[in-house]
Amino acid sequence: MFARAGEMGARIGAHDWSDTPLGDVEAWPPSLRHALSLSLQSRDAIVVWWGPELVMLCNDACRDALGGLYGRALGCDGERGWPEIWSNVAPQLRSVLAGAGATSSDDIALIVDRDGRLEERYFTFSHSPIDCAASGSSSGVGGVFTSITETTHRVRAEQPERRAGAEPRRRADALATRLQRGLLPDVLPDSDGVTAAAAYIPRTDEDAAGGDWYELMELDEGRTLVAAVGDILGHGVAAATAMSELRHSLRLLAAEGTQPAEALGRLNEFVHTVGSGHFATCWYGWINREAMTITYASAGHLPPLLIGPNAAASVIGGGVGAPVGALRGTIYREERLALPPGAMVLLYTNGLVEHHVAPDADPIECLVRQAHGAEPRRLVADLVAQMPANGSRRDDAAVLALRVERFTPHFHRELPLLLTALRDLRNDLRGWLAEQSIDPQVAAEVVLGVCEIVTNAVEHAIEPRRPSVTVEARVRGDVLTIEVRDSGRWRIRRHQPERGRGIAIARKLLDIDIERGSAGTTVRLRRVIESTTLDAGIERSDESGGTGPTRLTTTA
Repeated sequence: MFARAGEMGARIGAHDWSDTPLGDVEAWPPSLRHALSLSLQSRDAIVVWWGPELVMLCNDACRDALGGLYGRALGCDGERGWPEIWSNVAPQLRSVLAGAGATSSDDIALIVDRDGRLEERYFTFSHSPIDCAASGSSSGVGGVFTSITETTHRVRAEQPERRAGAEPRRRADALATRLQRGLLPDVLPDSDGVTAAAAYIPRTDEDAAGGDWYELMELDEGRTLVAAVGDILGHGVAAATAMSELRHSLRLLAAEGTQPAEALGRLNEFVHTVGSGHFATCWYGWINREAMTITYASAGHLPPLLIGPNAAASVIGGGVGAPVGALRGTIYREERLALPPGAMVLLYTNGLVEHHVAPDADPIECLVRQAHGAEPRRLVADLVAQMPANGSRRDDAAVLALRVERFTPHFHRELPLLLTALRDLRNDLRGWLAEQSIDPQVAAEVVLGVCEIVTNAVEHAIEPRRPSVTVEARVRGDVLTIEVRDSGRWRIRRHQPERGRGIAIARKLLDIDIERGSAGTTVRLRRVIESTTLDAGIERSDESGGTGPTRLTTTA
């Protein structure tokens, strides 16, 4: 690990670690060794902080940022090793260590000793979690991976504009906010068994949009849902533009069938190839609604929450890699979870957590309590309502909540207005109901009731616009719904004792609502059925692989 790793690599390899919190090098966990190896081989300034003591391990590229501290930073805890920045970065580091996900400290001013000269320089610190199941921490995070980018030239270039007045900045920020909202989805998927709600809330301290975003799309006629949430580190037009590039790239990768780990790797390579210089956290998951599983990977993003049908909430952890744009060649890994039918998944960015959590509270636990027992639309509306008023939001935020049922293909038939078509309808509908595991006795009653209504449509329709009747059926949760539609009017017959009992028979078997209009007649039938799908539980498999109104999007 320390071969050809520069001066700091040689010093780490030669250091006696036995009396330090890290212990002997040979006993270091694989995640620490991997993160350190990546940093020592990188040309970017990187600090690896490890354990509750936040022991510092830096690479040679940190020399410019650390200045005179470079020689004594090895193996120190952060407070002793880098006292000049500790008050700025300590809260963020501890937040990441506690499981709150990636964050950043932007444009920190440091007085750096470079060859005996003191200089004021500016740096942005991007902090990402290092996953470590063996760390013993409740969050499963063993350390923090911090990439340091000098921003002195940009900050100094912006200073004349700031002195010239705030109006140009205000106009640019208003444009960024409009751009941000225009690039997010207008409509979320609206499928049987999927209820979703989402919102984007701009920050208001400087009237600037940021780079937070969400995505939800359907594949394979609703059998697969692709859900993502991300955060570009930065604000303004540049961040909104970068957000658009990453979001649309993910959509293209999803349409190609690219699985989460590979997609994040290709996204990371894209950012490095175009040289945008942006860092982004992202959580990206595929929900298989037939198998009821989530396959996902994370680029340093906050872990989503999974709220089961019994209202028990847990964190969807694991699968965490470096943020997109942080390290070229990062290999992301996938995790897979069983998804209980009717469970809700909550995705969010750190802006949401920051505004809902007291300084000394655990951010994930607070959000778990908030999500307990809520429906997607109500939860998102409540979270938006609880955001600080205009003028006091320090960061933008995005949130996406979706409740998912097992995929069941709906039944659809177009029948000619002939009584002879009823035999095929009986057989087809009976077979479809069997595929949905509906009790045979219930299925027989449903088939009888539907056929009585279809018989009415065939016999009594007057001047139909189309010579057919449509039958559609679907299961949503424990409710079976059927629609029978024709395009004519129903003939009112004189009383005939032996006829006209079809609707009465159907009413004894199903709940019925009849809607008559100029376009035709629609009969809606409903039956509550026993659910035969057991709660799958939450089991991890062994497979891996701005100013303005808040944007709120929902589906029924």
